[in-house]
Amino acid sequence: MSVSSIKPENTVSRITEDGITVYSNPVLSVEVYSNGFVKQISNNKFLQPNAKGLYSVKYKDDPNQYNNPTSFASLIIHLLGIERENRLTSIKLKDPSKGYIKGNIETYQRTVGRTKGSVNKKSTLRLKRTNHNSDSIKSIPVALHEAETNIIHLNGFQLRARKANLTYYTEDGQSFSNRIDADAHQLLVDKGKEAALLVVNAKAGYALAESVFETQVSVTQKKYANFKDVLNCDDGVVERGKSDTFAFLDNPKLGDFRKDILAKEFYYDEAVKMTKLLNTLDETQLEILSILN
Repeated sequence: MSVSSIKPENTVSRITEDGITVYSNPVLSVEVYSNGFVKQISNNKFLQPNAKGLYSVKYKDDPNQYNNPTSFASLIIHLLGIERENRLTSIKLKDPSKGYIKGNIETYQRTVGRTKGSVNKKSTLRLKRTNHNSDSIKSIPVALHEAETNIIHLNGFQLRARKANLTYYTEDGQSFSNRIDADAHQLLVDKGKEAALLVVNAKAGYALAESVFETQVSVTQKKYANFKDVLNCDDGVVERGKSDTFAFLDNPKLGDFRKDILAKEFYYDEAVKMTKLLNTLDETQLEILSILN
């Protein structure tokens, strides 16, 4: 089983006390948060993505209960019933502070032109707004690109993740230092997969299918171990970089520590601890004021 086993009509959402929307589905072993986090249901712990930005997810209708590497983008796409126009349809958030919720998504179509024998380095972005007239979750007609607001919500505070050394991974495991080259290569991967699937459907075997794929996608070194994984992957280009530190956005609860906190970057565990301490301090001050008054 794979992410395609998720039925959007079975998706359930709830809102935390911090205003974060949490999506779940009966076939998933995880909950997906509108601020870009993924939590394992069995141990109630947030998962860390691997180097390619993929999360280890189990699908409950899989008899073998294998861990399936899945991107945040794919999870949201299938949970919300979002239909992709093609691999280059991406999204951005209109208001980064609100996260991945209905009414807060804009789509744009990234097109990559190719000249003969080379890749055109220009990409054209065409923005279009989603249709928000329907109350159905399935009405969001977009494909979701992995992330890039970098804003997270944590215990009532907003923080910006500091990212560096971004790398872009295509479905065949190749990595690129810029998005344009990655998109151009992913187009070749898409064409190669389409041709390879014709061979597979004709029951001519995966070995021949992979050979057909390689005629479309020319690389010096394969980055995948199993060609079936490439065929079954629908993540498109996945963007991944280190988000080792977090910076607080301004908030009245920062109080007398505002200047020092805004000037500092925190590791995730430090940020969590700081938000809890600030909330405790705020509650204590309010309690003192209530007694004095």
